[in-house]
Amino acid sequence: MKKALFILAPFVLFLCITAFTSSSWSRQSPLDGSWTGEFTGNAGAEPFETHFWSEIDELKGTIDFPQEKAFGLELSWIIIESSAIHFEVTRNSRTLVFEGKLINNKLIGEFKEKNEHGTFDLTRN
Repeated sequence: MKKALFILAPFVLFLCITAFTSSSWSRQSPLDGSWTGEFTGNAGAEPFETHFWSEIDELKGTIDFPQEKAFGLELSWIIIESSAIHFEVTRNSRTLVFEGKLINNKLIGEFKEKNEHGTFDLTRN
């Protein structure tokens, strides 16, 4: 009996670990991929692009501002609840906050940066 448990226990442990890591890696977010668009505020319209990917049950992302030649800025506070999305980026020592919704494969919402605010619109590439 002890011998059977000694042989069976590592096998069961292996199956549990394999099942856990497989399911973790296979979970994707509806935001995974690249999104292109612009945000419009007091200073006019500015194009930008976001990139989202799932990494072990966590959503990661970067943002590009081509007009400013700023690429690959890391997104923080990426939160998805149902169709609502929230993410932030720090640029030029200021935090830019995006809050929107995923509607018909588009991200639409509002942004805030200190005293400036406006709207944004992103489409999946």
